[in-house]
Amino acid sequence: MSSTTVRNLVKARLQNDWTQRGDAEIVDVTNLHIDRGVDDSLWVALEFPGGSEEIISMGDPGNNLYREFGVINVHVLVPSGSGSTEALTAIESIRVLFRGAEFGTDPNFVRCYGADPATTSDRISPATIEGQWYIMSCSIDYTFDAFGGTS
Repeated sequence: MSSTTVRNLVKARLQNDWTQRGDAEIVDVTNLHIDRGVDDSLWVALEFPGGSEEIISMGDPGNNLYREFGVINVHVLVPSGSGSTEALTAIESIRVLFRGAEFGTDPNFVRCYGADPATTSDRISPATIEGQWYIMSCSIDYTFDAFGGTS
């Protein structure tokens, strides 16, 4: 699992900086069941599997640097049968938004590295959503730096 700060920063980046978002809902689906009902609009699901943290500096209690390593799985969902164009366009624009990006507030910021090419729903999908949605996904590697006891 990622830290709460990483989750909040990633969601905020999508909400504020993803120019193609429109009215797309952005949901953190890690360990969450979602009932979308009959809504047939594009939406984005975020997962933050695994992760680890290392101490990077020592000797200055309260001011040491800690680095979190993790992965952000981004899933773009569109109604089944609606084709792949909308989902592919959205996931590609999200890949560009996060590829090589740094965001957050000094001194705590997220650094994103590569954003894997999009995959379809037969590889990665939120476990509780099947049949009704066509899913395109990508994975983004990140690090997050925090000093002392900050999060």
